[in-house]
Amino acid sequence: MPELCGNQMLDEGEACDDSVNGGSNDGGYGHCNPDCMSMGPHCGDGNVDAGEEDCDDGDAEPDDNDGCPLSCQADHYLVFVTAQGHDGKLAADAVDTLDAADDICHAEAMLAGLRGAYAAWLSSSEGSAADRILTKVGAMKPLRRRDGEIVANNKFTLASEPLMNPISRVADPRIIADVKATVWTNTAINGAPTSSDADASCTNWTLNAASLERGFVGMSDSVSSSWTDDGDQNCSIQGRFYCFQISF
Repeated sequence: MPELCGNQMLDEGEACDDSVNGGSNDGGYGHCNPDCMSMGPHCGDGNVDAGEEDCDDGDAEPDDNDGCPLSCQADHYLVFVTAQGHDGKLAADAVDTLDAADDICHAEAMLAGLRGAYAAWLSSSEGSAADRILTKVGAMKPLRRRDGEIVANNKFTLASEPLMNPISRVADPRIIADVKATVWTNTAINGAPTSSDADASCTNWTLNAASLERGFVGMSDSVSSSWTDDGDQNCSIQGRFYCFQISF
């Protein structure tokens, strides 16, 4: 321990000395450790400290809208449309299809350097987007695209009003072109399934054959209710997914 630790000055060899600001080197949250050689738990250390932080990605760069602000106090949720399209078959078993869609969202989020957990805005007889997303998103935080534009002021306006901006941007901020594509949803604006009929969701997202079964889709360039409910398409056709951040 440096000899002058606690002398109310930041001396050579010390990483910190809380007594400079009238504090104590007690190693508490945001405080210096007793040896003045390192900080105790603090925003920016990469660990989420319960009761003090919503998130902490260890990011020392200016806020890049990566899902965790520099303050470590989350002020919005991120939403994006996937960069890659997929046909209507997500898994062989209907029980696994929604998880498979979430895995696609998670993979694209991680590749883009985003933190937290993401879920696909997708419904089947195994679950609805309302249960999978709207029940997990905080009540009054806005939903934003990666470029910072607001999609909805909160989850209530998302599920009841036109979008403020379309969900037309992917997770990677280097890609600035708006996506105009169909998006697999089988979901009405309120988050409930558009149809409970399995044939309306590519047999619960297990089918990619060019047959009579179809899947309900939305349009990524729309701000009206057609962003999530714009008719259906053949299950062999590629569609994107909307991905919503549900935790930090």
